[in-house]
Amino acid sequence: MKKFLFAALIVVIFLIGCSLKRTNPLDPNAQDITVPNDITNILISHSPAHATNYWVQLKWDKLPIENADGYYVYRGQSYNGTFQRIEDYINTPNSTDSLAALSVIWADNSIVPGYYYYKISAYKKHGNPPKILEGHISPYAQTSVPQ
Repeated sequence: MKKFLFAALIVVIFLIGCSLKRTNPLDPNAQDITVPNDITNILISHSPAHATNYWVQLKWDKLPIENADGYYVYRGQSYNGTFQRIEDYINTPNSTDSLAALSVIWADNSIVPGYYYYKISAYKKHGNPPKILEGHISPYAQTSVPQ
């Protein structure tokens, strides 16, 4: 009898819980949620051989401010290894400068000679307090910084 009452109680709690209206602030099917577009046209360059300061520069197509509040840049030292998020780049409204309106240019100055792999994603903030919805992470872009 106790097992039956316990099972009935569980079923009642389950049914009550299922009838509650819930909203997911990060539901991509919601009407007011914008999922950031994929990052496209990633170009990568690096410091020349025998440079005093080593750097890698990434350039990609800028997304409209309505579509992305910012970008995450990830770096790894092998294509199938661990990637660490190293930058939270804030998206800015397009300026009148045509190059700035079309592209994002970002530099990694904290490197030494070697192989580097980068991935980028866009994100959008929704809700109050804001929650972050990250778009797809790009395929990696790679470079080898010479000594």
